[in-house]
Amino acid sequence: MNDTSSPSAGSAGSNDAALDDTSFFGHPRGLRTLFFTEMWERFSYYGMRAILVLFMTASLSQGGLGFTPSKAGPIYALYTSMVFLSTVPGGWIADNFLGAQRAVFSGGILIMIGHVLLAMHGLPFFYSGLAFVVLGTGLLKPCISSIVGELYSKEDARRDAGFSIFYMGINIGAFTAPLVCGYLAESTHFSAVLEGWGMDPKNSWHWGFAAAAVGMFFGLVQYSLTSKNLGDAGRHPAPIRDEDDRRARKRTLSIGIAGVAAILAAAFAYQQTATPLKSPRWEYSTGTVYRLVGVSPDKEFPYAGGEPVEARDIRISIGADVLAAIQFGEGASGVVEDLDISAGGSTIRSIRWESESVPRYAIFGAGSDGDDPTVYVADIAFDGFQKEVGAETAAAVQASIDAGARSGPLPGGDFKVGGLNEKVITGAYTVLMLVIILALFGKLLLGGGWTKSERARLVTIFVLFLGASVFWGVFEQAGSTLTLFAERNTQLSVFGYEFPASWFQSVNALAIVALAPVFAWMWVRLGSKAPSDPAKFAVGLFFAGLGFLVLAGGAMGSGGWLRVSPLWLFSVYLLHTIGELFLSPVGLSSMTKLAPARVASLMMGVWFLAASVGNFVSGTVSGFYEDLALPALFSYIALGAGVMAFVMFLLVGPIKRMLAQSE
Repeated sequence: MNDTSSPSAGSAGSNDAALDDTSFFGHPRGLRTLFFTEMWERFSYYGMRAILVLFMTASLSQGGLGFTPSKAGPIYALYTSMVFLSTVPGGWIADNFLGAQRAVFSGGILIMIGHVLLAMHGLPFFYSGLAFVVLGTGLLKPCISSIVGELYSKEDARRDAGFSIFYMGINIGAFTAPLVCGYLAESTHFSAVLEGWGMDPKNSWHWGFAAAAVGMFFGLVQYSLTSKNLGDAGRHPAPIRDEDDRRARKRTLSIGIAGVAAILAAAFAYQQTATPLKSPRWEYSTGTVYRLVGVSPDKEFPYAGGEPVEARDIRISIGADVLAAIQFGEGASGVVEDLDISAGGSTIRSIRWESESVPRYAIFGAGSDGDDPTVYVADIAFDGFQKEVGAETAAAVQASIDAGARSGPLPGGDFKVGGLNEKVITGAYTVLMLVIILALFGKLLLGGGWTKSERARLVTIFVLFLGASVFWGVFEQAGSTLTLFAERNTQLSVFGYEFPASWFQSVNALAIVALAPVFAWMWVRLGSKAPSDPAKFAVGLFFAGLGFLVLAGGAMGSGGWLRVSPLWLFSVYLLHTIGELFLSPVGLSSMTKLAPARVASLMMGVWFLAASVGNFVSGTVSGFYEDLALPALFSYIALGAGVMAFVMFLLVGPIKRMLAQSE
């Protein structure tokens, strides 16, 4: 999993009593407290993440938000990126005001509140829930790793093993969460259970989010009951050196609060620029979708090829000529001629097509100023239309259609264009990320006072930062692009047993548990012959890109109603796990090992920033899921990782020589 825990994290040995404590498998009993706290926190995070994009892209009739991938992708990008970015100010607040122990508990409370809000209905609850999870993770995530480090002295031989045990807790939570939350949110079996209880089955999504809240609740309960085992590790913030130090801390906090307030004020002001449409109108039309059906030689029942698909997907599946024959045919169904296609290992025969009319709506009108351009939103299906204008207005429009109208004024009249939306916010966040990166590395690399050795190490850190950002940008497609591919393009059954699309996100954690001991043995076996850190980064990027190159091949066999074997996604997750095991364990260790002493703490923030950038890139790319052909989209992702891997391979020698010369 993409996690920042490392044997390098935390300050050393402030808890002397722990040196003789072997109560938890030979380790301090405080490790048990942190193990289960992190396990439940990761359960809540990965459980929610497993269903987040699926919930956003599910239609309103299915209980989702009805977002398109182009809208859900940027929201997912902002959320996952800010989760990691928030750890930098969160860690600073813990160090200077709260202390790590109190920050962990406070962060857990905020996370639980966030999941409870997500379990409720309505967009205000949805967005505020994501915000609470971001704030809570920012406090909890960096501090819990730091406390693990404080349970041991620098010389304690158990230190690395302790972090390995702690990492197992992370993966146990990450493995079980998609299974539990995904079952509650997506499983047709659980939906039937809800229906049997007299509840609306489309509300199953909120049961999945509620399960994430329950997981965090369990983590908080056991942390409260056993936190005494931590002793003084992380109990107090860093001591105040003098009055100047006290004033500096308060000044920094005040600047941060003022900055957040300024951003919120700017967002509110920008929202006021939204332009009301003058005499907004609606138009009604119908669009056609198609379904292919057939009978396989070894089965007597009709083969259902999935959900109805648009003409462009039919064209991909069966070709433009056959599509043209269907479109010019008479009636609402017919036979598909000259087509030999297979599904599930069986050749489909007697293939037929059926058409279905779907209501489509358009909104148009001029802005309040006559010079404003006409705004036209075309081809909105009813779920999306209702999302745009509200349930009451949509019902009024539908009543007009039932009465025979094909167009008319948009009831309500308060329809605005412009202001804040996911594209504007994503653009502003992109600028913010670039400013942070340029300011951070500009100050480091251009600042004076560095020795030749220190400057060489800073350049190396910058290269590794770029490599890590690209890697996480590819790897973290698991929660977005790969999840959409699982839901829409992959057979979700094994040996006749159907399973939710979100379950694929458990594969990485399972593979980590299985392969991590193999890699640990391999590095020990290789000893001094092990590849350098830049070389490990390059190999990790190579495997990340290879995963998507493989999936590009699989995507060629999917389209419209045709789904590919789940083995394609299993292969991708396996390759990505191998890449993670090459890159992730050495990432933060390399940052802290290479960093000049006076910026050692800052390098942990650099690693978090790389994860934040990667997650932002990942979610942004997923927004193109419906805009590009999948083989092309996956090939572009593979190409990006491949180019960065090639660059890293080229720089291995120069970096090693530069560091050797600067010693």
